[in-house]
Amino acid sequence: MSVLVNGSPATNFYVSRSIRQGDPMAPFMFLMVAEGFAGLVRKARSIGVLEGYKIGGGGVEVCDLQFANDTIIVCKPSDRNLMCLKSILRCFELASGLKVNSNKSFLYGIRLSDSIISAAANFLFCKIGFFPFNYLGVPVGANPRRISTWQLMIEIISKRLASWKCKHISFGGRLILLNSVLSNIPTYMLSLYKAPKKVYCVSGLGLVCKPKELGGLGVKDLIHFNHALLGKWRWRRLQDKEAFWVQVIDSKYGSEWSFQRSGIASRWCKDIGKVGSPDADTSGWFDGNVWKEIGNGLQTLFWHDVWVGNQSLKMVFPRLFRLAVDQNSWVGDNGFWRDDVWIWKILWRRNLFGRNESLA
Repeated sequence: MSVLVNGSPATNFYVSRSIRQGDPMAPFMFLMVAEGFAGLVRKARSIGVLEGYKIGGGGVEVCDLQFANDTIIVCKPSDRNLMCLKSILRCFELASGLKVNSNKSFLYGIRLSDSIISAAANFLFCKIGFFPFNYLGVPVGANPRRISTWQLMIEIISKRLASWKCKHISFGGRLILLNSVLSNIPTYMLSLYKAPKKVYCVSGLGLVCKPKELGGLGVKDLIHFNHALLGKWRWRRLQDKEAFWVQVIDSKYGSEWSFQRSGIASRWCKDIGKVGSPDADTSGWFDGNVWKEIGNGLQTLFWHDVWVGNQSLKMVFPRLFRLAVDQNSWVGDNGFWRDDVWIWKILWRRNLFGRNESLA
């Protein structure tokens, strides 16, 4: 490798040792190498030899997801995709000098026969995986409403508590450990899934979670903490519409969180959509503090969203809501422009009269 020293060419030198484990440069260097793999995948997709999986009717295609040295490839189960994927892995090994670990590589099939999955796994020299599986410490495909999904996290906290009991730590010291260490262990899981009430145990009860000035211990209330973390997904959904995960959700379920009222949405989407809404157990703290700008009216729900006043029209006019033909319509669907004047035209199940007509 040739270098410049004070602007002048120096003699060549050869690298004889790699970066030590734990060196702060190691993650950066690995990301540079891993980007080569992502480049191979992008090139294969651009020339049409590798096809990812298209989500919903929006045409969003999911193919490669990378985080450091963890990589997920999503594609259709075809012979061409398998051959291309094997070629990409082999080219990456030859170019980078790295080796794909077959013992840590798994193939997951969705709605495929066991024979097809077994043949594909043998072709790629990897193991057959089953749902749910752990990715970045999160059980993917698990039901967050089951206590078994949270069992590993509970065991980790229990072991940590058991080790503290054996040490001579004062009450104040244990409180500091509780707030600084124990309360942060479930943060990642709580930021993705809504925990069942059994997981909360007694964390949200009594004087423990009250502020110290009110006679409590100031311990983090996991119930409100969980709701606040999930509420950030709703906020990001509104603020960062170009994010890839938002595009996937929009392509699958639609452009708003209204899919929580349908039966096709996943449990995660339903839980996120209900956080902070008036019809959930969180007293409407999110919906009550967020409102929309109408724009063309095709991204704001007429009855369910807060776009006029500080409450949804469904809450203000419950009788009219029950009489509406399309209760999930957009604002723009309930009227039209005529000579630069907006004219409302709402479809009702029957003619309005009396008190209902005066409200409309």
